[in-house]
Amino acid sequence: KDKSEKIFALSFVKLMRYDGTTLRDGEHDLIVYKAEAKKLEDLSLYLNLPATRLELEEKGYLATGKNNHNLGNCTISKDSFQIATLVCSTKLTQNGME
Repeated sequence: KDKSEKIFALSFVKLMRYDGTTLRDGEHDLIVYKAEAKKLEDLSLYLNLPATRLELEEKGYLATGKNNHNLGNCTISKDSFQIATLVCSTKLTQNGME
């Protein structure tokens, strides 16, 4: 990595959901957080935040007209990032049934 390159934003996805199932197959709108140098020292500040727009809504944060707002001490960027997933596992499930 070039020393002149700086992290300016980050997104992530949680492969395991709160109910013990894996991430559902399909498209996911990831939240893009503005990266702040002091906060990057402790990534758990970010990893405990919602990863997707759906998770943001499920946790009770209402979608407002403006996309650039603060969540705790972290700022959500107006940018967006979408991924498509296809999880294949012989041990984990997506529907919570054994």
